Amino acid sequence: MFLKEISGKTVFEKSNVAGFRLVSELSAELCEKRKFSVTVGVQNNGEITGKHPVLLFVKQTKLGSGRPIKKLIGFQSVKLKAGQRYEIKFQLNACEHLSIANEEGKLVIEDGPQVLNVGEEEYPITIIV
Repeated sequence: MFLKEISGKTVFEKSNVAGFRLVSELSAELCEKRKFSVTVGVQNNGEITGKHPVLLFVKQTKLGSGRPIKKLIGFQSVKLKAGQRYEIKFQLNACEHLSIANEEGKLVIEDGPQVLNVGEEEYPITIIV
């Protein structure tokens, strides 16, 4: 498996609070505009047909403060014949998929780097709030 393509941006307007934005402060329109797609390529290198789950995670680069090590943001099971290739497209919403709960239990989007992860592949992205 490999990350084939990531399109779109995850950039938000500057906040008066440095470092993060509450998702509840963002309009549905802004969140809709910040959707982006991720394409994951999968190939069956075996000699028989097989079914494989494709799991897409996001990892925070800042650890601590109760942050999860990684968060599942997309999954799909794919059945491939021997040697067959397939591309899976995930449509992600930054407000939903890249947010985490703060100490008060409110969803926030934090400024800084994050990593999309599928299998052994990692793709760094940057969030600017």
